[in-house]
Amino acid sequence: MTVLELRGADIEAYLGKLLTNDIRKLSKPGQAMYYAMLNEDGGVLDDLIAYSIGNPVLVVVNCATCSRDIAWMGGVAESFEVDIQE
Repeated sequence: MTVLELRGADIEAYLGKLLTNDIRKLSKPGQAMYYAMLNEDGGVLDDLIAYSIGNPVLVVVNCATCSRDIAWMGGVAESFEVDIQE
């Protein structure tokens, strides 16, 4: 598994574009939720787990597909004020 730290002013909007479930449902620090990550057509690219620790949010992606996932997430992030660190 690969852990990514996502932070920035647009984190909720960014994750709303990227994931199937609403990150705001994680109302307490330390809560986690299973998500599907979507492509531009709404198809599923991969699954992941997001942990709310406020801002940043920790995202755990599959190690076997992490390069593809990180590239996709980075491309989407270009439209938002979000920073992704592995």
